[in-house]
Amino acid sequence: MSVIRLRVLGPVQVEQDGKPVHGFESQKALALLCYLALHSHPIPRSHLAALFWGDRPEARGRSNLRRALNNLTSLLPDSLQADRHMVQFRRTPEHQLDVDQFHALMDQGDPGSLAAAVALYRGELLAGLSPANCPDFEAWLAIERERWHQRITWALDQLVTHHMQQGEYRTALDFASRLVALDPWREEAHRQKMLLLARTGQYNAALAQFESCRRILAEELNVEPSPETIALYKRIRTARTTRRHNLPPQPTPFVGRERELQEIRHLLANPECRLLTLTGPGGIGKTRLALRAAAQNSDHFLHGICFVPLAPVPTATLLASAILDALSPPVHSQEEPKTQLLRYLRDREMLLLLDGFEHLREGADLLVEILENAPEVKLLVTSRERLHLRWEWIFEVEGLRIPENGESPLQDLRACGAVQLFLQIALRTHPRFSLEREKTSVISICRSVEGMPLGIELAAAWVRKFPCATIAREIKRNLDFLTTPLQDMPERHHSLRATFDYSWRMLSKEERRTLRKLSVFRGGFRQEAAGFVADASPALLAALEEKSLLRKGVDGRYEMHDLLRQYAEEKLQQVPQERSETQDRHCAYYAAFLHQREASLGNAEREEALEEISEEIENIRAGWTWAITQGKIAEIDRMLESLYLFYEMRSRFREGEEMIRRTVDSLKEAHHLDSDRKTLGRLLIRQGILTYYLGRYRRAQELLEEGLAIARKVGSRREMALALNNLGVVAGLQGDYEEEKRLFRRSLSLYRALGDQRRMAVLLNNLGIAERTLGAYEEARQLSQESLAICRAIGYRRGIARALQNLALVAHCQEAYDEAKRFYQESLDIFRENGDQWGVALTLGNLGDMAYHQGEYEEAQRLLQESLALRREIGEQLGVAIVLNTMGSVARAMGNRQAAGRYFQEALEISAQIPSLFMVMDVLVESAWLLAEEGEAERAIENLAFALQHPATETRTREKAQDLLNRLSARLSPEAATAAQERGRNSKLEDVIARKVYRPASIS
Repeated sequence: MSVIRLRVLGPVQVEQDGKPVHGFESQKALALLCYLALHSHPIPRSHLAALFWGDRPEARGRSNLRRALNNLTSLLPDSLQADRHMVQFRRTPEHQLDVDQFHALMDQGDPGSLAAAVALYRGELLAGLSPANCPDFEAWLAIERERWHQRITWALDQLVTHHMQQGEYRTALDFASRLVALDPWREEAHRQKMLLLARTGQYNAALAQFESCRRILAEELNVEPSPETIALYKRIRTARTTRRHNLPPQPTPFVGRERELQEIRHLLANPECRLLTLTGPGGIGKTRLALRAAAQNSDHFLHGICFVPLAPVPTATLLASAILDALSPPVHSQEEPKTQLLRYLRDREMLLLLDGFEHLREGADLLVEILENAPEVKLLVTSRERLHLRWEWIFEVEGLRIPENGESPLQDLRACGAVQLFLQIALRTHPRFSLEREKTSVISICRSVEGMPLGIELAAAWVRKFPCATIAREIKRNLDFLTTPLQDMPERHHSLRATFDYSWRMLSKEERRTLRKLSVFRGGFRQEAAGFVADASPALLAALEEKSLLRKGVDGRYEMHDLLRQYAEEKLQQVPQERSETQDRHCAYYAAFLHQREASLGNAEREEALEEISEEIENIRAGWTWAITQGKIAEIDRMLESLYLFYEMRSRFREGEEMIRRTVDSLKEAHHLDSDRKTLGRLLIRQGILTYYLGRYRRAQELLEEGLAIARKVGSRREMALALNNLGVVAGLQGDYEEEKRLFRRSLSLYRALGDQRRMAVLLNNLGIAERTLGAYEEARQLSQESLAICRAIGYRRGIARALQNLALVAHCQEAYDEAKRFYQESLDIFRENGDQWGVALTLGNLGDMAYHQGEYEEAQRLLQESLALRREIGEQLGVAIVLNTMGSVARAMGNRQAAGRYFQEALEISAQIPSLFMVMDVLVESAWLLAEEGEAERAIENLAFALQHPATETRTREKAQDLLNRLSARLSPEAATAAQERGRNSKLEDVIARKVYRPASIS
């Protein structure tokens, strides 16, 4: 019997025994066949006649039906079953319909079956088939096509989701592309395709897909993309320039763990798994496994992977700072590290690999906050203990796979992870090592340490000097020894300590002494430091590296496994005098290290010096702590300036303030000498500066005044000048501009007496900024010109750019736009030359504001968008608020009130959060016209009156407010205008902010 194959999902195809069937008398005949095939029950002849020939008399319709059925029967014998009343398509094994196959595959439900079902769908049902004069058939077909469209889009959506969760992005992309083609108005499908294009490295294509989505929605539905789609677009645009990872290079190839890596891959791809903790004892290989898994799954995360080593982080209070350091965002913010971190991660899609969390469990709340505030961030944590969080998924890391017996074929042994690692280390120290000769002892060693990678590495390092049988015997002997007295120690740790003990016994006296002393380092060290602190020669370091007790990175920096460091530190504790002397030398070395970089932090070598300090910050912290506990005032004094500048320039204000505060408290309790008071005064002044960066202005003022009093008493004019300068800054931040100027002048006079040209230039420009704020433009111009002349004379490029910036702003305020533009451009060139992104963003924003005031709105938009992107990237929140405020004014001027309202509201919220009172006032004034245009003229007047009476309002803002107030008051009755002004003057700041300047419901 012939096999009939009928395909209706797409253009109709009819085959008999694999060959196309031709000869259908008309499109109606072919449509009749398909209609019958798509129904599993008999169809009345009367219904068929009406369906296809309803425009003809009934008798004529039945005659046409008979002729069509005869045509079908002649072409496809035994395919139809008919009598005088009913007709039915036969469903036998020989009659194969793609729709039947589709349903069977869909019923199975697994991804493979769904993919096979989707493959059957070549296009819409009965594509291209359109018999004439069949309106009822066309109506039925339209409904059926929609039903099939829904089925196929559902199946495609399931497949996209499945393959995305499996991390099979290219396969998922194929299905997503098909889904978009089938349903171009399906915004979610566009998002999926955008995401998949980005995850396969096709960032430009992903951004182009967004534009395609936006065009289709606008043309077909007259709507804009949803906030979710826009947010994804922004994430992808950011990801295009994001560093993919900072995973450290590994000194040896990764071996084994295939099963573990596959399981972790599935967990990382699972959207439900946001926090995955790899647990296991120290030395079990958690870090290497996590690094390998992260590297293999880097394409899961648009913004890449960030590795955060936590072993050097002493307390949970520094956890946010440590994560920020690893992320390396160019942050310039007064916010505390946690707030900065959450803000930075909020729109990121990335994996944070937090390595060694066990001693920071008090910081687990921060992980919860990250997960709650950054929905696209996942955490991969290594820890010896569970974190006991509801978010947590646990993956227990065990030792590498160990051979079951020594009789296994050599090929099988080489495929075993534990043996692979042993052989890899052994061949590095003993190239002629023979696994075939030593396989029984190698297996014994691997079993003794239960496959623990660190134990295997340490044992294998000795194969050049001892047979494996000797190594295995010694480890076994020590295991037996340690079992009895250490019953409460985890069994795996027996093996690790035995390995440490064995390695220790095999070291020479000089090697032991060196390893003990090296334990004082934190976060690694360089050869020069090891030589000074531990008397470690290059030969000794090489010997310890050969024995796997040290590792040397590609950058030449040495590291010691933290467990080994703890073990060596125990040995050092047993020699108190040696410990004290070594800690003293460590402290002295890093005091000198910081002091040597003090000058560089003020010149063109600044970035290099900052990077060097950043690399050694853990050692510096340890040295600083030792100096505090031992009362080493001289070392604290030598370290202070560079350490303070590091924390200030890197915007790590909270960490710096905490370190200095602890030192101040310690000195106040223990020391009362004049030399100590001098150092105490220096500490208080710098604590005050870092405190005002944190927004605690009154406390900052108290600290600065206390430091100033000590500086006066000990006669330190330089410290007095520094304190006065920063007291001026605090006064300005609190709106006391006259006091600000008075303090700046006193500071300037001291710097003049000291002959410090650079500081004089800074103070002159600070005074110029203060005069400009008060509207004294000629005084401001003269002061900044004097600053500029000094900076040019001494070659202080950053000072030149800052002075030019204030001169440009003065010209800007006086509407001398050509002059302002020249100053801005020269300033911009210097900022770009120095790689100063903050300065570039500042200048672009000011240029955008000037373009707005000149009525060049499109140019203003372009400049402001560029400035905003930079300011968001570097995390400068005040700058973001300033730009958003100007963008609100531009949008209002262009007639886009809804966008203007959003910009003003975000600017107000950021300004209040920082807080920046002068910026709050500026937003209230700039947004007043928007409120008036929305029919809320009285609220606009209230805000203007509030700003006019507030001491933090700058002169330029005050002038704009008075002008707007006069205009708006003229629109109202005198009584209403007066009442609104009175309400505004009597308002509280928190009430004004709470009223908002933008309420979406009010925007038409």
